Amino acid sequence: MKYSPSIKRTAFPARGKSSSRQLNDQNDQVATDINALALQAAQNESDIAASTKTVLDEVRFLARKVLQLEQDLAHKKEIDGRNGLRVTFHQSMYKVDNLSFLTTTNSLRPVITPKFGVVHLPVNAVESKFFSNAIYNGDVITPGSLATTVTATFVPEGASTAVDHEDGALKVVAGTPRNAFNGNNRSYWIREVQFPASSDVTEVSVELQVTLPSQNNTNSNVLTIHPYPIGSVDITDISTSPDLTQSFVKLQHKDAPSLTSPMNNAGEKKFIFPAQDIDQVRVRLRCRNFVEEDGKKIFRYGLQDVGLSLVDFEKSTAALTFTNWSAQADEDNVSMMHKIDAPTGFFFTAIHHFTSSPDIQLENDLNRHVIFRIYDADPSTGGGQEIWNSNSTYPQNQVESVGSQITLGGSSRSLYVVTNMRHVETSGGVNSPFPANTSPYINGFSLEASLNPAF
Repeated sequence: MKYSPSIKRTAFPARGKSSSRQLNDQNDQVATDINALALQAAQNESDIAASTKTVLDEVRFLARKVLQLEQDLAHKKEIDGRNGLRVTFHQSMYKVDNLSFLTTTNSLRPVITPKFGVVHLPVNAVESKFFSNAIYNGDVITPGSLATTVTATFVPEGASTAVDHEDGALKVVAGTPRNAFNGNNRSYWIREVQFPASSDVTEVSVELQVTLPSQNNTNSNVLTIHPYPIGSVDITDISTSPDLTQSFVKLQHKDAPSLTSPMNNAGEKKFIFPAQDIDQVRVRLRCRNFVEEDGKKIFRYGLQDVGLSLVDFEKSTAALTFTNWSAQADEDNVSMMHKIDAPTGFFFTAIHHFTSSPDIQLENDLNRHVIFRIYDADPSTGGGQEIWNSNSTYPQNQVESVGSQITLGGSSRSLYVVTNMRHVETSGGVNSPFPANTSPYINGFSLEASLNPAF
């Protein structure tokens, strides 16, 4: 229970008569408050220690479970290899322990953000739209003209009548929406909605609209979002408006969420899109996870951070023809390399399948903006031989009897997948996942291979 100090301010006249009773009363109040606050501090310390033990125990349990799953997966690959079965290797951009670069030039190193699980072109400059940094001390400044509106009553997508998505709530703790736009990852906007324990409510939704601070340049091309809690809230809409009206349109990105295709149990996400005028951003959240506390059903959801910015991506190779760009050495392009290891005691004999997310095959063959190359040894040491690249026929599309599909000679225990990227100056076709005037991005790739025991 929160303690309220009992001491009250008492005025004593300057050089005037004082009252021993008043002095004694004030001393009693001070002594009472100090004792009570000391007890409260001791209780807080005990509660923190207990909570820390609980969290550490849970983290240790989760660490053991993760280690068990990793070992299960590793042993499954070994058993599949011994049984002559093909083995799948998936590389996500959340994983960076097997990542390296082929150049020491930072301007040719892609930006890899494991937090969002995405890689894109290097960045020359960034202009944040929600906040700025003070010149002298670097403190984050959120302009007073940034305005937020939060409501649980709105017209669902595809409907015509507004609905109260928190109808029947006993209490709503609104939280502080500006916390989602202040650039501080330690502050959150948390909305708490309480219902009777007997309530049949299974989900709640809320709509947040933010109006950008006044600025000379209203163009933006990157949006990041960090929901709260991670993995327990759905994002059902991200829309933008080029003015201060309600003329919202879906975010111009192929993965933008909608009510029919939401980001369920959402994690942190970065969206890259062509630069466009944005004066307002609208986000709709849905929570289907609740806790039971003090005889109530409680939903907590919100945002840790939403970022909107104008990013100047590296464009040094954008003007080259596809032929000239693809013929350049890896170290002369924006490139990165992932090492894919065979299970202990095995080597690779063939590659049967390769796919990427997003699928770069959706681009026209002669105007692609991402190239994958696979080497049988580390190309940065000069010893690796290219055994396949994504400009040629994909392994799964080759006739199996002619190469099974990509056969490896020797005894390669590791494969090296190099990714080259360049700015999208002109579209790679109507089906391309990368619009013109933006950066391509990669979330991950997968390959299927055959193995043989090394002994």
